Amino acid sequence: MRQFLIVVLITVFFLGAGSAVANGGGSLKVAVVGDTGIGERSYNPGFKKVMEKIRKLNPDVLLHAGDFIYRPKGDQKECAEYREEVEAGLVKGFPHKLFAMGDNDVENSINQRKGYSAVGCWDYLLDLDDPFDPIPDGDPVPGALEGFKKIDNVLFAILDTNHWKDPGNWLVPRLLENGRDDWTIFVLHEPILSVAWYNPGFESAENIAMVNRLKPDLVFAGHHHGYQRFLPTRLPEEDGGLDYAKRKKGDKTKFKRGEGSIHIVTGGGGAYLRPFAEDQEGGRAKRHEPPRNFRKAVAKKAVMNHFVLLEITPEKIIGTTYRVCPQNAKGDPRWRPDDSDVWGNTKLACEGVTEELSVFDEFEIEKTNR
Repeated sequence: MRQFLIVVLITVFFLGAGSAVANGGGSLKVAVVGDTGIGERSYNPGFKKVMEKIRKLNPDVLLHAGDFIYRPKGDQKECAEYREEVEAGLVKGFPHKLFAMGDNDVENSINQRKGYSAVGCWDYLLDLDDPFDPIPDGDPVPGALEGFKKIDNVLFAILDTNHWKDPGNWLVPRLLENGRDDWTIFVLHEPILSVAWYNPGFESAENIAMVNRLKPDLVFAGHHHGYQRFLPTRLPEEDGGLDYAKRKKGDKTKFKRGEGSIHIVTGGGGAYLRPFAEDQEGGRAKRHEPPRNFRKAVAKKAVMNHFVLLEITPEKIIGTTYRVCPQNAKGDPRWRPDDSDVWGNTKLACEGVTEELSVFDEFEIEKTNR
């Protein structure tokens, strides 16, 4: 019953009146990146080149989907030193910054079992991005590391997948307040929809419903070190299957607002690249292959360093995914590059590409006439 009421409330929101763009009808330029290559367990040349290319495009907002630093075994470097690298690479020069927290940014028992530093540096990064907008007195409050920020005609919501709870409790009032004419973009770290390394405990029908019933226009995640863009998805079907906007032979790049929420995994900011489970050998990878309807809902995917650029106007969102291919860089961008079970026949999207920056994917969401 509670879920039904939330869906009804959000439907009312999509029919209501909204606010105007604060900059007088111009466009808002937003860059999105995740899993950046700071620390010795990452591909730093990829990170530096990604950020160099982002800066040249002069975005108004930088969104980061988490995992800033990858600390190696026996790391003696202090978090204060890493903070300086984050500040130089991801803060300076960007008018607005909004950061989600990744699993490598906090104390991590999995890293500890592997012998890596288990201590994240999130406490040293907390004040580097924009403060969240205040929650009105008496309204439900988000988790300690969650919140929202209204910039021009876009409501950005940062969600915490390390301490996951239903975001609808605190987001519904903000969405109702936001208005039909404004866009909604969510950023979280671990994806609730991915074909890279399927996690049924988190990529569940329940969690997909929690997010999609709020009807965000775009949902960005990181965690999986590659690129994935899904067709618009809606509430799961009665049997728990994924419901998405099917395009048998049609265009998989242009959509009308209201067809569903577009989920994008952008984990190619400089962390070591990893192949998709279905392209790996061995029983462990096979256990993480995604359901068939997840695979069918993918519009485009690749293993590459990249970032996404959004140009947002009151009428539409135009998205461009840029492939970044550092030329003559030292090191290998792949995780465990000599392991044939891991890589098999997987090819990086930069193989044979001589341009450092090239367009890999494009998509568009347009509002319908009311």
